[in-house]
Amino acid sequence: MKKNYLKLITSFLLATLFVAGCQKETKETTESNAVVNSAKRAKENSCRMTVNDWPTAARFEFHYNDRGLADEWITDYGFGLPLHTNEMTYDNNDRLSQSNEFYFGSNYVYHFYYTGKQLTRLTRVNVDDPTDAIDVIYTYNSKGQNIRQDDDANDSHVLMTYDNIGNCTRTDIYFGDELWYSDNYTFLQPVRNPRAAVPGVETGFIAYGPAGFTDKWQFTSNRTEIYDNGNLYLFNDYDPAQTTIKTGNHNYPSSANYYDRVTESPVTITFDYENCNGNGSTAKAGGSQTNMNHGAKTSIKSTRSLLRMGSAKSIKEQIKRMKQQLKK
Repeated sequence: MKKNYLKLITSFLLATLFVAGCQKETKETTESNAVVNSAKRAKENSCRMTVNDWPTAARFEFHYNDRGLADEWITDYGFGLPLHTNEMTYDNNDRLSQSNEFYFGSNYVYHFYYTGKQLTRLTRVNVDDPTDAIDVIYTYNSKGQNIRQDDDANDSHVLMTYDNIGNCTRTDIYFGDELWYSDNYTFLQPVRNPRAAVPGVETGFIAYGPAGFTDKWQFTSNRTEIYDNGNLYLFNDYDPAQTTIKTGNHNYPSSANYYDRVTESPVTITFDYENCNGNGSTAKAGGSQTNMNHGAKTSIKSTRSLLRMGSAKSIKEQIKRMKQQLKK
């Protein structure tokens, strides 16, 4: 009788522990799913940039999918149609996996490869000419900052330097061991970087280096240096002392006003957003400068195109054209 009683108590305790375990697991699963769903809703409803209009570089426009990730990146250099477009797709972990690019009559395909959460390799191939291709390896420091992008087949190498809070202050392009191009930035005002508000795009893959997408703040100056056999040609040089930045909601800039000491002229970059406070843009900068690339009659020296991703030959040609503009 005692044995039967003990068996009954033991069975009851095991059943109780099993039910409690199931309830705990169900609760943890429910809470975990709630966190995931909450994160997804936050991404879908987050304040994100839709337009970045840099008159002397290009106008960028972004469209987002129903997961809140950028699925289209349109770049307008002011040359008219066709535009430079990238259509982007993602894996189940919301990581950028492929981009189909249309660039002035040519079609390219990017593929992105990861080790854990880090992008460690990027390839770009011309659909009609497979010899027109790049294969870039990404290297990171102990802080997780991308400090090198190496395309050994083309012997092209991009080196990045960062400040203490993670802004990229310098990006150098080498072919072999020769420096061809250097972009330098300062970050003296604590204004949030709008390019960081493009969910899905964690590096400016259509250009060299991080292209500002990893910066914490909006830059206060930009100095672009071109080198030819060791000789320095200064392409532009924004004076940080004359920079003013207007901010809107969430401390994102609505416009940033610079003065270029090379061309002795002002440059105004404007921004637009969606889902900020749930009702559209943070600010639509009234009376902002019209994009100089759009139909304005300006000298070649005052306008330039973004230095785009490409083969060593392509990037060298772009840099040479920039240097030629300085002579006019």
